Amino acid sequence: MPVVSLKKEHEFDRVFKEGTRHSRKWISVIIRRGDVSTKLGIVINKKFGCAARRNRAKRLIREAFKRVVDKLRNPAEIIVIPKKDAALAGIRELEEDLGSLILGRS
Repeated sequence: MPVVSLKKEHEFDRVFKEGTRHSRKWISVIIRRGDVSTKLGIVINKKFGCAARRNRAKRLIREAFKRVVDKLRNPAEIIVIPKKDAALAGIRELEEDLGSLILGRS
């Protein structure tokens, strides 16, 4: 199943405004119940590190999301905000954090 992304500014704004925020060690998520399909948005600012580090974090988050998304009961729009050290985490750690955050609150 391909990951459907949040792309438009108004989609991100809607999730930030209407969603609920939850955090764990490596990531924070903002979840809003979706209408039709589950969508993922990743927000990383430049303070996170160089482009290579930001891209690595995004790749790991997308992969962790792919492993967890099939277990979701209801569609949701999800924004993931990695914490400073998330690039140091392994895929299993991110998958565990992401799974507990979105599966427990979907």
